[in-house]
Amino acid sequence: MHFHILPLVIECLSKDKSSLRSCIQVNRLWCRAAIPVLWSDPFRYVTEDKENFPEIIFIYLGSLEKTEKQIFLSKIPDDKKSLFKTPTFDYVKFLKHFNFWMVVSSIKEAARTLNNLKEINIVYTSPDANTQLFYFNDDPPLEGTIKTHILNLIYDRSLRLDQLTIADHYGLGHFLQEKDYNQFKRVRNGNFLKSIKKLSFCIDYSSFYKIFSWMPDHCPNVAKLLINANFPMLKSVELWGDYCDEIVNWGKSISPQFYDDPEDD
Repeated sequence: MHFHILPLVIECLSKDKSSLRSCIQVNRLWCRAAIPVLWSDPFRYVTEDKENFPEIIFIYLGSLEKTEKQIFLSKIPDDKKSLFKTPTFDYVKFLKHFNFWMVVSSIKEAARTLNNLKEINIVYTSPDANTQLFYFNDDPPLEGTIKTHILNLIYDRSLRLDQLTIADHYGLGHFLQEKDYNQFKRVRNGNFLKSIKKLSFCIDYSSFYKIFSWMPDHCPNVAKLLINANFPMLKSVELWGDYCDEIVNWGKSISPQFYDDPEDD
């Protein structure tokens, strides 16, 4: 097969994890072509196999700089340190779709694995809707440490990022609040948000204006906007019209789409 055709073949298999893994085993050339595609949206696969939750996090943590890694491993039980081997590739740089809440869920599962804890389902009922939502308490120490390292790795090393989802896989999840999006405003890598072309999130009414007051400056290249308002009133044309000016500030007219699941395109 001609080298220039190989990327096209790999792209056709981009949604087939099993075939992509088979490509990796063909030879070095196929491996180098398949790895970036397989790792462009790795957290998509955790819904298929829950064991992938901690595995992806462990692989990411294995790529920490030497000093950072030594400090991190000093906080890990000795019988778990073998999980953090230095990976063959810098997988973080291949990330194209950053699903914030899938990453957070994976971090929580990884922390449970390291602490030998059983899974605990914590839910919170929103006062604005009769819907049970995932709710994240203040992070335990180990979980907070892992989250800091993982998010910094993504913020600093992701070179191909073009899609940001701030919701869980089911489209309900955690409402985007000020403490959540402030993390993105403080990112050291100035290109992190500027590269985003597709943005989707859950939102509540009280956060709506705050979010759109900073988005145009931080995400100037957004071309597709998906919003899960989680209650019908925010989907009305009249209410949306109050915020159209903020959208136009992006320098282009973006038609926001309301959705029930982040995977809906």
